[in-house]
Amino acid sequence: MPNSRVDDELMDLNVEEEEENEEELEEKEYYWEPNHEAEIKRIFDVKAGSSLTHAFDEEYKAYWVSPEFLEKSQRNKRNRASNCDGQGAPNHTGGSITHSEHARRLRQKGQDVSQASLFMYTHSKYDENGEKTIWVDERSKNTYVSQINSLLSLLLISNRCYV
Repeated sequence: MPNSRVDDELMDLNVEEEEENEEELEEKEYYWEPNHEAEIKRIFDVKAGSSLTHAFDEEYKAYWVSPEFLEKSQRNKRNRASNCDGQGAPNHTGGSITHSEHARRLRQKGQDVSQASLFMYTHSKYDENGEKTIWVDERSKNTYVSQINSLLSLLLISNRCYV
């Protein structure tokens, strides 16, 4: 039968030892030569990456089944599939390329890079002449025309021009 007094004393020693180790780690700073930085970072990323991934997996799984997430997910799913006024779901031809990258590419070709031209470029298809002039859907066309008309109205009002 184990001696409870001895066990208690050993337990106290272990707790004190753990506290000392934690304090020592908090105070300790690590240094290495700058040329070792990349390798140390790579090793850390490999070892910590898998540990952190597993640590966050449970939190993500819990979040993904939460009522807040499920509600937001369903709302976004409906929005993506919406058929606004019978004009079809929103559609664009930009792919995974960002708008800023499309703008950069258009500038390289010497083309206009206004918001309107970027919208038209990312919401139209190529015609038989290789020009992007065919709207992907009626909704994109109507949005473009509506925005251009709004801008023209503002311009006319600000310049006090009446047609």
